[in-house]
Amino acid sequence: LGRPGSAAFDLYDLERIEVLRGPQGTLYGRNVTGGVINIYTKQPAKTFEAKAGATLGNYDLSVLRGYVSGPLSDAVRGKLSVSRTDHGGYAHNVDNGQELDDAHNFSARGQLVMDVSEATSLTLSGDLSRDRTNGDCRYTTYLDASIGGQAFNGANIPMMLAARTQEGITGPRECGQSWTQFANRDNSGVSLRVVHDAGWAELTSITAYRRNEFEWRQELGGMDAPPSLFKVPDNEGEHSWQATQEFRLSKGTEHLNWVVGAFGFRENVDRFARVPQIFSPTSPVNPGVALNRLWKQGSTNTSYAAFGQATWEFLPRVSLTLGGRYTKDDKEIDQYYWQNNVVVYDLKNIDKTWSRFTGRASLDWRITDRVMAYATYSEGYKSGVFISQSTLPIPAQTALAPEDARNVEVGLRSEWFGGRARLNVTAYD
Repeated sequence: LGRPGSAAFDLYDLERIEVLRGPQGTLYGRNVTGGVINIYTKQPAKTFEAKAGATLGNYDLSVLRGYVSGPLSDAVRGKLSVSRTDHGGYAHNVDNGQELDDAHNFSARGQLVMDVSEATSLTLSGDLSRDRTNGDCRYTTYLDASIGGQAFNGANIPMMLAARTQEGITGPRECGQSWTQFANRDNSGVSLRVVHDAGWAELTSITAYRRNEFEWRQELGGMDAPPSLFKVPDNEGEHSWQATQEFRLSKGTEHLNWVVGAFGFRENVDRFARVPQIFSPTSPVNPGVALNRLWKQGSTNTSYAAFGQATWEFLPRVSLTLGGRYTKDDKEIDQYYWQNNVVVYDLKNIDKTWSRFTGRASLDWRITDRVMAYATYSEGYKSGVFISQSTLPIPAQTALAPEDARNVEVGLRSEWFGGRARLNVTAYD
């Protein structure tokens, strides 16, 4: 999932979730300096099964979930999972009565598994998710005039406290602005996994395509100005799509397990941000000033990688793992910024390329069936990035440097008393 906004679906009917400490710079995903969260959905069942559930709660909470799974023919199995979550707002706009911090989500996922032959299987998956909410309540609360280091050196705190009282805000879950907010998001995706056992190795191909549309409008300051010192009616959105392709060859034997592969990623993102800033006549900074601001950004991100890893048990109960990944990333963007009827910059075809080799080496000794000691060195990398909402042309066309991570750790994994006690110890830098 290349965009943070695309990770908005109900994780229902899962087989398991794996959380792997990073860096994971050899096998998983695109390129990361951190760890990996692997989410495994349940595969379609070989015999018919179905499940449904409902949850009701306060704030008008209702959660409806269900799935049906089973064989469609001797060679085809299918599954359909759906869920719907609704609840009223946890916060309230005292000006127009709108409920905020609410939720209205519908998610669905379908899967088909086809046994083409004894050696080949196909898994076709599709999912969609739809959110229609009123967004956040950006209330101003817990202001304390005795605390230093506040905005405007604390000069705004008594004024903001007075503005809250004037607006009729009495609680921490209240805000007050005259306009109506929204936050809408639509995600969908499809993937095809092909697995073929050639005898000498297993070939896996994963082809995927995703779309994401996300737009919101909300008041960042929580109040109108006046009575507040400033007003920031934020309206932003993005439309994106991504396509990925991965090929893997792998083989496992008694003393040697290996995998080699190639990965490709292509993403297109179009973003906009209308973020006017309106200062009250009583504001200690920029009194009575209105800044009308608009950013637009179009970006195309491309990433390619080749990777491999092998684990060899070269002595009884002692294994060595070596892995590496070469990654090349290219980002091309268009940047546009407009302020108060003046185009500050209009930049086209800004391009930047990065590449890295990241490696992994690990030695583990299974002292007994329930005790293992290990030592690991691993590397991770994340490509550079362009700032999307700069007010100056030089920063807008200057890429931030990539992130690089190096990790050294030793540890012990053990179970005692027939598995009734577990002791895990890790030291890392």
